[in-house]
Amino acid sequence: MKRLTILLIFFSFISFAQDEKVTDTVENLFSVSKLKDYKEACSLIAFTGNDTAKKYKTPLNPKVSTDFEQAERIAKKIKAYLDISDSYEIMSVSSNEENEHKFIDVVVGFKSGKQMLEIDFKFVEVKDNLLLVSLD
Repeated sequence: MKRLTILLIFFSFISFAQDEKVTDTVENLFSVSKLKDYKEACSLIAFTGNDTAKKYKTPLNPKVSTDFEQAERIAKKIKAYLDISDSYEIMSVSSNEENEHKFIDVVVGFKSGKQMLEIDFKFVEVKDNLLLVSLD
């Protein structure tokens, strides 16, 4: 019984730490998007191009024009969601592993009046950081 209690406390702590990392990452991503800081946005978005050595393993490089433009497009999309919303909240967080990568799916609800628009943000865990892969 004691072991079960210890295990539950341990897993609760891990879950809390993961939720805190997700919240911090989402808030940071939203903040740089509102500020139109596309260089900083690059550091929060995963490379998803054709180079398999970099795909899901590194952030975008702000010195590469295609990477910078991708970060700009994503940040503008996020800013648009924030601009049309009164508030937002993280609705759910789930994770899965695919091909040696740990992905975290975060559903964010953007509230405007009585309406709620739910957007799925997909992150990949890279070197103890979460990088945005996509948003739908």
